[in-house]
Amino acid sequence: MTEKKKIAIIGGGISGLSALHFIRYRYPESCDVRLYEKDSRLGGTIGTDRINGFVSDWGSNGFLNKVPLTLQMVSELGLDDMLYPAHPSAEKRFIYRNKKLHEIHASPPKFMRSQILTVGGRMRLAMEPFIPKKKDDSDESIFDFAKRRIGRDAAEHMIVPMVSGVYGGDAHKLSLEACFPIMVEMEREYGSLFKALLAKKKAGSKAGPAGPSGRLTSFKNGLATIIETMHDKYRDFIVTGRGVMKIARNGDKYTLEFDSGSPEIFDAVICAAPAYAATDMVAGMDKEMSEVLGSIPYTSIA
Repeated sequence: MTEKKKIAIIGGGISGLSALHFIRYRYPESCDVRLYEKDSRLGGTIGTDRINGFVSDWGSNGFLNKVPLTLQMVSELGLDDMLYPAHPSAEKRFIYRNKKLHEIHASPPKFMRSQILTVGGRMRLAMEPFIPKKKDDSDESIFDFAKRRIGRDAAEHMIVPMVSGVYGGDAHKLSLEACFPIMVEMEREYGSLFKALLAKKKAGSKAGPAGPSGRLTSFKNGLATIIETMHDKYRDFIVTGRGVMKIARNGDKYTLEFDSGSPEIFDAVICAAPAYAATDMVAGMDKEMSEVLGSIPYTSIA
């Protein structure tokens, strides 16, 4: 009989729990897996308050219902009947500028009449089809790409808020190719975002420059439903209140040292902890990896 592969997962957020589900759902007979979470609760930044019949998510508040792997996991967990798509009115987006909320209109005439951008900013955006495409394949920040193609005004007052809402990050630092590869492809293939959108519309595609379309979707009792379901389903493979302090490699095995109790040895380790937490864990095993992890910035969205 083949001995089971012993696997440790560090971190009980959605990434760690998804890894646990994948292993238990597909390889229950060949893998012995344990998930370790230093806090007493699971979910990481995902959480839901339920008060007097009201449901309020205090972290992430949903996912796009066009992502196949997410829906596959939801189905495997038996949560299809609990899905709760956002009301169509939630598709309206607003930007606050000059002490007013301005609705973002998909209609070009309505957008050009709005006050989101200055008159000069709107004229510059309208020139996008005439801006030459980038001559090389080097990466650039989202902000630099937007400023080059649609102008500084649109970059600062449309793209920066959008990136903050999607990624909780800084558009001046985030890589365009990593975050919005479809924009890179659109410019390379069509030379212009507007021209690419027109071509895709004629072809019947609903994809926009930010990626595939989809409706924001949660669960009837809040996004924490999926966390609670995985906790109930896999509680025998989850250890909370025990943090990993150090990962050491010994030949083809890995030793985990904890903040309490004795060290344990595993065949493989999946680290789903934030980079700033993982940097200390791997410092003794791989100094270069630790330095790279420690250099990854995190932006507050509070």
